[in-house]
Amino acid sequence: MAGSYRHITNSANEFMGIDLIDNLGDAYEALEECYQIIKELGGTKKKIYKAECHIYKKKFGKKSIFPFSFKEYWHENENKEN
Repeated sequence: MAGSYRHITNSANEFMGIDLIDNLGDAYEALEECYQIIKELGGTKKKIYKAECHIYKKKFGKKSIFPFSFKEYWHENENKEN
Protein backbone atom coordinates (compact mmCIF):
# COMPACT_ATOMS: atom_id res chain seq x y z
CA MET A 1 0.00 0.00 0.00
CA ALA A 2 1.56 3.26 -1.11
CA GLY A 3 -0.72 5.42 1.01
CA SER A 4 -0.57 4.69 4.71
CA TYR A 5 0.16 6.26 8.09
CA ARG A 6 3.72 4.98 7.76
CA HIS A 7 4.15 6.93 4.52
CA ILE A 8 3.46 10.26 6.24
CA THR A 9 5.44 9.70 9.47
CA ASN A 10 9.10 9.01 10.20
CA SER A 11 10.66 6.49 12.58
CA ALA A 12 10.19 8.94 15.49
CA ASN A 13 6.42 8.98 14.69
CA GLU A 14 6.59 12.62 13.57
CA PHE A 15 4.62 13.92 10.60
CA MET A 16 7.02 14.30 7.67
CA GLY A 17 4.69 15.49 4.95
CA ILE A 18 3.45 13.84 1.82
CA ASP A 19 6.65 13.23 -0.14
CA LEU A 20 5.92 9.50 -0.33
CA ILE A 21 2.31 10.04 -1.47
CA ASP A 22 2.31 9.80 -5.26
CA ASN A 23 -1.30 10.48 -6.21
CA LEU A 24 -4.82 11.09 -4.91
CA GLY A 25 -5.42 7.35 -4.54
CA ASP A 26 -2.47 7.10 -2.17
CA ALA A 27 -3.67 10.20 -0.31
CA TYR A 28 -7.12 8.64 0.08
CA GLU A 29 -5.61 5.41 1.43
CA ALA A 30 -3.47 7.35 3.94
CA LEU A 31 -6.46 9.39 5.15
CA GLU A 32 -8.61 6.28 5.41
CA GLU A 33 -5.95 4.50 7.46
CA CYS A 34 -5.53 7.53 9.78
CA TYR A 35 -9.31 7.57 10.30
CA GLN A 36 -9.32 3.86 11.12
CA ILE A 37 -6.46 4.32 13.60
CA ILE A 38 -8.33 7.16 15.35
CA LYS A 39 -11.46 5.01 15.62
CA GLU A 40 -9.44 2.00 16.86
CA LEU A 41 -7.90 4.19 19.58
CA GLY A 42 -11.33 5.24 20.82
CA GLY A 43 -11.61 8.55 19.02
CA THR A 44 -15.09 9.65 19.99
CA LYS A 45 -16.50 12.98 18.82
CA LYS A 46 -15.83 14.43 22.27
CA LYS A 47 -12.19 13.26 22.32
CA ILE A 48 -11.54 14.47 18.78
CA TYR A 49 -13.04 17.90 19.54
CA LYS A 50 -10.97 18.18 22.72
CA ALA A 51 -7.80 17.25 20.80
CA GLU A 52 -8.58 19.85 18.10
CA CYS A 53 -9.00 22.53 20.78
CA HIS A 54 -5.68 21.51 22.35
CA ILE A 55 -3.86 21.56 18.99
CA TYR A 56 -5.36 24.98 18.20
CA LYS A 57 -4.11 26.42 21.49
CA LYS A 58 -0.63 24.98 20.90
CA LYS A 59 -0.56 26.55 17.46
CA PHE A 60 -2.06 29.97 18.27
CA GLY A 61 -1.29 30.41 21.97
CA LYS A 62 -2.80 29.23 25.24
CA LYS A 63 -5.19 32.16 25.46
CA SER A 64 -6.60 31.50 21.99
CA ILE A 65 -10.21 30.41 21.78
CA PHE A 66 -11.12 27.61 19.37
CA PRO A 67 -13.50 29.24 16.86
CA PHE A 68 -16.14 26.49 16.86
CA SER A 69 -18.46 25.09 19.48
CA PHE A 70 -18.81 21.31 19.68
CA LYS A 71 -22.04 21.42 17.65
CA GLU A 72 -20.58 23.78 15.03
CA TYR A 73 -17.46 21.64 14.68
CA TRP A 74 -19.51 18.53 14.02
CA HIS A 75 -22.02 20.38 11.79
CA GLU A 76 -24.85 19.43 14.12
CA ASN A 77 -26.64 22.74 13.45
CA GLU A 78 -26.99 22.08 9.73
CA ASN A 79 -30.28 20.95 8.26
CA LYS A 80 -30.22 17.24 7.57
CA GLU A 81 -31.88 15.74 4.53
CA ASN A 82 -34.01 12.67 5.15
